[in-house]
Amino acid sequence: MIQVTETFVKDSLPVRDRNGHKGTFGKVHILAGSVGFTGAPAFAANSAVRTGSGLVFLSVPEAIWPILAVKCNEAMPFPLSEEYDAILEKARGCDVALIVINAEDGVTEQDTKVAGYVHEEGKAAIIVVNKWDAVEKDTNTMEAYRKQVIEDLKFMDYAPVIFIS
Repeated sequence: MIQVTETFVKDSLPVRDRNGHKGTFGKVHILAGSVGFTGAPAFAANSAVRTGSGLVFLSVPEAIWPILAVKCNEAMPFPLSEEYDAILEKARGCDVALIVINAEDGVTEQDTKVAGYVHEEGKAAIIVVNKWDAVEKDTNTMEAYRKQVIEDLKFMDYAPVIFIS
């Protein structure tokens, strides 16, 4: 398990070019959200912007796109087409994909399909387990859940799994 500390972050991030612009500071593509749950995609997108990502694309189901278009004034939300070719096109343009999984649901068929596309494109990925506060826990819960996510997404065993609420 990786502990994200200030030192870890400083050592992991490259020095920024003083003449750079948001197009040179990395592109993040976040695939998240469902009807009734607009908080996680908004928080993920805003966090990516606030932590220095250059361009942040947010793909969400069409039904919640109008809400996130208002909530995310710095990230770029797009309605998520049911056609996976459209998702792939967005993923091809990013440097890192954040794959957000609902902790209460675990890895779904759709999560697996989207993660597969990201993997096939050879993109860096971070698996984000959201709603971690809603899961009943003991001292081993996080590690057991992380192992289950890696088991469910075997082909992405290289991707770090982080937990948020």
